[in-house]
Parts: sequence; C-alpha cells; structure tokens
Amino acid sequence: RHMDKQEQDILEPMTQKVGYGDAEEGRNTGTLVGFVLLNTKECDFERIKKNLKADWKDVDWRKVTKEGSALVFEVDDMMLCFSYFDAPVPDKEAEYNAENNYLWPEAVEVTKTHVAQLCVAVLSRNVSIVEAGELFVKGASSCLKLANAIGFYASGTVFEPKFYIEASTVMKEDTLPILNWIYFGFTRGKQGPGIYTYGMTAFGKDELEILDSRMRPEELSEFLYDVVYYILESDVTLRDGETIGMSEEQKLAITRSEGVSVDGFSLKIALE
Repeated sequence: RHMDKQEQDILEPMTQKVGYGDAEEGRNTGTLVGFVLLNTKECDFERIKKNLKADWKDVDWRKVTKEGSALVFEVDDMMLCFSYFDAPVPDKEAEYNAENNYLWPEAVEVTKTHVAQLCVAVLSRNVSIVEAGELFVKGASSCLKLANAIGFYASGTVFEPKFYIEASTVMKEDTLPILNWIYFGFTRGKQGPGIYTYGMTAFGKDELEILDSRMRPEELSEFLYDVVYYILESDVTLRDGETIGMSEEQKLAITRSEGVSVDGFSLKIALE
C-alpha cells in the first residue's frame, strides 16, 4: 500500500521545507511506508519521542518538527515522518492482508478492532535504501509500544507488535532486520511447498519466488531468507539467466518472468 492523497498532502509541505522530494537524480526509488493500527482515536506523540530516545540511543533525535497531526524527525539525510489519521485503513484493506500472517492466528480479529492509524514513512536523499530501511524499522517498532497500538500494516501483512519489536532488536547486533522488511508467503507446488517474498520492491529489487520444492517449509524459508539477506546486504541485482547458490558448488538457475504469487515480474529460483 502506498500513501494516499490525504497522507501525501500532510507530508509534502514538510518535505519541501528541508529539500526532500520524489526519488530522482540517482536517489533510491523505493517506498518505505507502513501503518501502525490503533484501537482508540488518539496518538501520544510525546510517548513516541520518549520511546525513540530510549530504544535507539545511537540516533540523534534532536531535530524534530510537530505540525498538526504530523511529527517529523530529521536524521542525517533522512526524514522519519509520523502522520496520524483518526480513521481506520479504508476498504478493510488491513483486515484482508492480516489473513496472510500465518504466525499470528488472531491477526484478523485483532486488526478488526482498529479505529485509527499512524502512517510511518521515511524519505531520504544521498543514503542507501538499507540505511533508510533501518530508520523506518526503528520508528515503527517504537510506535508499536504505544498502549493503543495493536498491529503494523506493512509488506503485505499485519505484524503482531510483539513480533515486530523483537525482530527489530537484531539491529543492535549489526544485523539487518529482514523479518521486519520482508514477508515470506507460502504456496503449495506439485512436489511440495513453494515460497515468495513481499517487500523487495521497496528496496528496488524484484520479488523472489520458488514455485516448487522438496524441502520442508522451515528449510525453504531459511534458504530464501539467506538469499534475501545476501541481496540486500551486498546490494546485488540478480538477472534472468544467472545462477545463485549458497556454496561454491550450488548453482541454481534464475528466471525472470511474470509473477505467480506477486504482482509484476519476479525472479524464480529453481531448486531442482
């Protein structure tokens, strides 16, 4: 989901003030945006400030602007923006996507209780999309500690607050927060499980799909996690006809074609 017109109208004046605009002139083209779901119509911006300072002491949070229902932090060459809306996500979109979270059985029922939302977005210039993505996760995870935060709608699913917050702590060990960025969805192939990613396009990469395998689901997810980590950490662009492997001996064919479980084109990795 991308920001709608109302959300853009709130952020645009702030981005113009400090010289941030649309992705152009070599800047990253990804969109880093998500929505904290709230079960009451209030947003405690002061608590968010306190959470950010307590949770992420490695970040300088002193440059902050509050305008109406929006809060904006300037961090290096990035803007972390929080915009509050006293209405739920339109068209039951969040409830629909909550069905994708197989790790959280109560996701749909809990998501149905949200009555307001807090948009979290990062706009950047002259920094890597990975660095911007780390700031995005820091902002979202601290917001999810609000008493009325019940979920985070991003990457094609709704994350449970406890899971998202815990997954974000890997950054304190200089590890990329892959599980905060990328949703791994499962499908059923002729021989066994398949798997796909949702969220790679935010980093300017194609989504990945494995359509069929003889692996157990946990082995399959571990394999694709390692591939995703390699791509994002090393800023690798895989192309049609190339091969990839997690060892010198392993050479798995890559095909780029219309996505099966994702929109647009995807990279299919053949395990056989």
